[in-house]
Amino acid sequence: MKRTIAAAVAATTLGLGAWTCPDEARWAIESEIMRSLEATRAEDIDAYMEQIPADLTIRQDDGSVLTAELLREDVLRQWSIIDRTNALETSIDRFELNRDGTATVWTSSRWDRTMVGRDGVSRHRVVSTQKHREVWRRRGLRWFNYEIEELGGEVWVDGQLQS
Repeated sequence: MKRTIAAAVAATTLGLGAWTCPDEARWAIESEIMRSLEATRAEDIDAYMEQIPADLTIRQDDGSVLTAELLREDVLRQWSIIDRTNALETSIDRFELNRDGTATVWTSSRWDRTMVGRDGVSRHRVVSTQKHREVWRRRGLRWFNYEIEELGGEVWVDGQLQS
């Protein structure tokens, strides 16, 4: 019995143990999502980037590759025109722990914010919704989002649905 407990503690401490309990994995991923939301609300780029895996590369539609450093610059550029975040929330709609140790997570997000207009003076209320299918991988003791597929959403500007 002592050997089993010691082995489990060692494996978990070293990050070698698999998340065999879907509830634990879901809770850990939900915690990472909440950290990311809080970093976005606070516009804390360092806390935001802690949520990004060091080996992440995003292949864009035009064939270019977005690295973590380029992502940092892009996020800061986007945040520069946000005057205020009124509400920001993400919920997990569906969760699957896969045999390969990854987790597939379907989420729904809603972001209500006040943004600076193109003229640099006017303010507009922008509300966007988006559904995602995400693939999360565990690295050490934390989970990181490695794949995001947008499944659709809407954008409203000053109460008008954008097409």
